[in-house]
Amino acid sequence: MEGRLEMDLNRLCPVRTETHLRAHSLAAAFAAVNNPDFRLDIAALGLHLQVDSTNTWSGPFQHFRSQAKSRGRSRRTVPGVIPAAAAITYDYSDRCGSGHVHT
Repeated sequence: MEGRLEMDLNRLCPVRTETHLRAHSLAAAFAAVNNPDFRLDIAALGLHLQVDSTNTWSGPFQHFRSQAKSRGRSRRTVPGVIPAAAAITYDYSDRCGSGHVHT
């Protein structure tokens, strides 16, 4: 993962982050979350994941907005598993209490 953080050091706001994740393994990305209730054998899927996000806020996460585009696809064929690909784009803002997700 690589990213950029912009912040006014005198006021500690507004804040803007831009991150770019290129995971060669979706299993490794989900392992970072470490949720035992997520019962999917993602290691067997062999998925590659890319996520680009921008997040902005002021104060203690006031006026928070998060936007991202993600793409994932199978990199190998596993017996008994159908190859898959997905793309998700979202735009969320706490100002309106809702967001938009496109798949």
